[in-house]
Amino acid sequence: YLAGEHYCERVALTETDRYEETVMLFTRLTSGLDLDASASVIGRDFVVRHQKKIDRLTEAGLIELKDGHLRLTEHGLELQNAVVVELLD
Repeated sequence: YLAGEHYCERVALTETDRYEETVMLFTRLTSGLDLDASASVIGRDFVVRHQKKIDRLTEAGLIELKDGHLRLTEHGLELQNAVVVELLD
């Protein structure tokens, strides 16, 4: 790298990879996962498909679903990896 040689590898993401990356990355933001803007990747039925998990995580005080965004609460952000695993499982 320091000698001026650069190596760049591109990896094509599968549909599953794109889905998981979108959920993982956007839940790290305080703005959360914009369900409408992400619909082409996560599907318009994301909430319906994950309703039981969303209800359980909401009751545990880890996430909130508000104004078309799925956001982690302050406590949820501390446990972000576990929340994402639950959503993706």
